[in-house]
Amino acid sequence: MCAMALALALVVGGAAEACTRAVYLGPEGRVLTGRSMDWKLPMV
Repeated sequence: MCAMALALALVVGGAAEACTRAVYLGPEGRVLTGRSMDWKLPMV
């Protein structure tokens, strides 16, 4: 059963392109999150 789930995850998942995430935990429970998208091509 585990082998079937792993095979299905590999087939359906495909290649993932990651981005970078930064999290700031500030005063009074404030949370700021930022992400950078690592594009292969320029956006202009």
